[in-house]
Amino acid sequence: MVEHTTKPRVALLGCGAMGQRLAPLFAAAEVSLWGRRRPPTLPPALAQLRWCEDVADACAAADAVVFALPIAALRQVARAYGAVARGDQQVFYVARGVEPDFILPHQVLRQETCTRQLAVLGGSLRSLIAAPEPPSALLVGSRYPGPAQSLRAWTQALGVQITASADLVGIEVAGALEPVTALAIGMAEALQLGASVRGLLQTRGLAEAARLAEALGGAGNTFALLAGMGSLVLPPDWQQEAHVQLGLALGAGQPQPAALDAPTDAPAHLDGLRTAAALPAVARAHHLQLPLMEAVAAVLAGTQTPATALRTVLQRGLQVGEP
Repeated sequence: MVEHTTKPRVALLGCGAMGQRLAPLFAAAEVSLWGRRRPPTLPPALAQLRWCEDVADACAAADAVVFALPIAALRQVARAYGAVARGDQQVFYVARGVEPDFILPHQVLRQETCTRQLAVLGGSLRSLIAAPEPPSALLVGSRYPGPAQSLRAWTQALGVQITASADLVGIEVAGALEPVTALAIGMAEALQLGASVRGLLQTRGLAEAARLAEALGGAGNTFALLAGMGSLVLPPDWQQEAHVQLGLALGAGQPQPAALDAPTDAPAHLDGLRTAAALPAVARAHHLQLPLMEAVAAVLAGTQTPATALRTVLQRGLQVGEP
């Protein structure tokens, strides 16, 4: 745990929806804020933070750095941070996607920086994005105890329950496959397949995510806890989630360009789309059968219609002990 004689110093990288939701977690710290584009007026959650014009200014003196960015921007910003990164800094990040070739976020950060105390924030990330208040519970995945201890201390006054896990891979895979499962559920909803099918798709999404995580070195039992059930099970307002909305558009027969132009937050969609595109290759490389994930990839590639792709998955059912 980082020891402080004064307030901890935190660099928050990202002023979008995720940055706004994470900012209250660090109310006990001195927070420096950087974003790729400064909005004309900062939202209330960010208005009192010190704005920095570049990543180096925000991060150089920080005790902790928080990446609140879509996967498409992670490497570029991590590279800028790497120029001033210190080995004693704790780095928190949210993971909802992967790079091409299924490169996980922690791999990007290790490639671009000298930082080793990496901590992925997991749990119900969908609810975290949508909720107007700080989360009541967070999963902190790290191979070091310090990040979870620090976050516990910094959020004590907020009453946030912090659960620690050493399974970075499992939490990252859960966060990455959650948007892909949401795309499938949106398509099923547009096709009016009913609540029982929605439940089956959730169950299959959870099983396939656990299978892939284990193949990549994660722990399958992570998916019985907050990372899996918390991330992949739909909240009450599930129909408003961005990837569900995109799935609804695709399932309703909109061609992909029109669906991508739908009135939703485009950067949020990129995470799920990039992950879906990378899934068939990683499944083949590890000799895995991921029918639901590959069905979504086929729809996005234009090789199958939503109705055909989901029908194939549903006819297959969910077999115990699938490879």
